[in-house]
This record gives sequence, C-alpha cells and structure tokens, in this order.
Amino acid sequence: MTGNDSDDYIERQRKSADRHITSTLHILSAVIPALIRDLVPWSLVKSLRCDQLGVSPLKAGDILHSDPKMKAEILNRQFVSAFTAEGNTALPEIGASTAAVIDTIHVSCKGVTKLLRNLKSHKAIGPDGIPIRLLKEAAAQIAPAVTHLFQASLNQGKVPLLWKEALVVPVFKKGNRS
Repeated sequence: MTGNDSDDYIERQRKSADRHITSTLHILSAVIPALIRDLVPWSLVKSLRCDQLGVSPLKAGDILHSDPKMKAEILNRQFVSAFTAEGNTALPEIGASTAAVIDTIHVSCKGVTKLLRNLKSHKAIGPDGIPIRLLKEAAAQIAPAVTHLFQASLNQGKVPLLWKEALVVPVFKKGNRS
C-alpha cells in the first residue's frame, strides 16, 4: 500500500466513522425526548409552563409592569443598553500554539452516571426543560446516551448548538427596583 492509498483509506474510514456518529446522534435525539416524556409526570410539565422565575414587577418610566412579556422587554432594553456591539474588525493573528497536544479523551458511562447522580438538586433547569431531579433519578438509564453524545462531541470537535443556549435570569440584589 502506497502513502496515497493509506491516506485515502484513512480518510474513507474517518468519513465512515463521522457518518456513523451523525446517524447515532440523530437516533439519540429521537430517543431522549421519548424517554423524558415517559418518565416526567404531567403535573411537573404543567408546573414548568408557569412563570416561576420570580422576577418582581418592573418599572418602565412611571408604570409598574407584571406581564411576563413586558418584563422581558424591559430587561432586554436594559441589557442592550449595558453592552456594546463589537465591531467587524479582524481578529489579530496569534501565531502557532505552544500548548501541549491533549491526548484522546475517553468519556465513560460510569463517570457520566456518577456526575448525573451528583447534580445539585436546587439548581435551576436549563433551556431543555429537563428537571435536575429527573436527571438524577434516571441517571443509569440515560447515562449511555449522554456518554455517547459527549464522546461524539469530543471526537468531532464540535459542540451542538443546543448546548450553547442558556437561560439568563436577572436577580435583584439591592437598591431601587426601577
């Protein structure tokens, strides 16, 4: 086998593995919601639909607003005014990295199960709407799927877009609420 033949073979194997991982991720994305649907009681789902963020009524001008949409709009205006937009200037060249290359990382099902079981129950749910309690109690059942997702993300060097979402909740500390 010549150098080009072995390179072609390696590239075909890599593409095959990528197709397999992508296919598995599609299957898992269908399985996990079904698992959640079967494990989550409807009373919990209904309670999650309520405005439970605890954001007090907010003042805009001289008017106090308690409607969730209006509160979101007021907070959005505040955040927009507090942050500046970045320009379209090119990022500077940083040169070659001097950091050591990290060996392949292996995610184990046992480790994921342990991490899921040790989640802090008092933490808020994320954008996926999955309660921490469910993740803890179903850790053994969902750990294989979650392990596969994490390993695929590491192997591909990609983070799914949904993992980049967050719920940002302002917490009133002190001073005038307006």
